[in-house]
Amino acid sequence: MAVVGFRRSMTKISYPWYGGALFGFALLFAQSFVGRFDTNFVEAWNWFAPHVVPTIGIITSALIAASQRKSDERTVDTAIYRLALLASWTYVVFLNLTILAIPFALVNLEMYPLEWLQGANAIIGVFQGIALGFIGFFYGKADA
Repeated sequence: MAVVGFRRSMTKISYPWYGGALFGFALLFAQSFVGRFDTNFVEAWNWFAPHVVPTIGIITSALIAASQRKSDERTVDTAIYRLALLASWTYVVFLNLTILAIPFALVNLEMYPLEWLQGANAIIGVFQGIALGFIGFFYGKADA
């Protein structure tokens, strides 16, 4: 069984979450700025925050806790790490594609932006659940 260092792999798993959240924030900010949501921009932000903030909070807490350890020789199976990383990237890309597709939904599907976002919640929720399941499995499988 191939293993990787837990601390380093945990850091790499944080990249899609921090980067994806920052990119999504920028996309939503730009679309709010140009008036895509009319006066309902708060609802758009209320849609976005639950999709990234809780996971970023957990990852940040884990990174801080790991940094407090003097020595961290823990390892985790490479396959588990790769699945968690792949699931994280898939989720974050899909989330940001949903935001990027707002103008398409407005023009081609004749959906208001908030309708589009709320309609995508079911699919995004599935991706989020899968990603968080793999992340939880990753954290739980770290060898002491």
